[in-house]
Amino acid sequence: MKSRILGLLLGGLAVLSLMIGSGPAMAVGSTGGYQTFVDTTGQLTLNDILSNRYANLFVPSTEGSIKLPGDGAAIWASVPLEHPTTYLLELHNPSIARINVYLLQDDFLRVSYSGGLADPHTSIPLPHGGFAFPINVTDTQGKKLLIRLQNDYPISSHLSMVPLSEI
Repeated sequence: MKSRILGLLLGGLAVLSLMIGSGPAMAVGSTGGYQTFVDTTGQLTLNDILSNRYANLFVPSTEGSIKLPGDGAAIWASVPLEHPTTYLLELHNPSIARINVYLLQDDFLRVSYSGGLADPHTSIPLPHGGFAFPINVTDTQGKKLLIRLQNDYPISSHLSMVPLSEI
């Protein structure tokens, strides 16, 4: 009886881990997960974040969706880039007010995107149910991807980095 219950529990855990592993947030898992930092003022710029003062304040995120705090605060995400390929950065919530994406090489800005509902001058680079941005990584040495998300009220969004070869 005990071995049957244990078998059922282990089988349920295996199915649950497969279900969790196939969610949109796990696409970042192939890059080792991301780290986040909450800017409670909502005023920090890319240069501020790249300074030594904030470099060690990023903490590993928990699996699941990224939570935007609202009330003028911003969340910064640092996404590791482990493989040279072209990725599709996806933010699965279509109601994010402000999005800034920065691709850096040795802390120098190489590519940036802006998006979100609050920016009327922004063109969405790719059609998507939320927001999507192409990220071309030719060499991972010294590359860094930083994402700044800000909203007027708390919301959450899944963040995924999917290689275009898998789409």
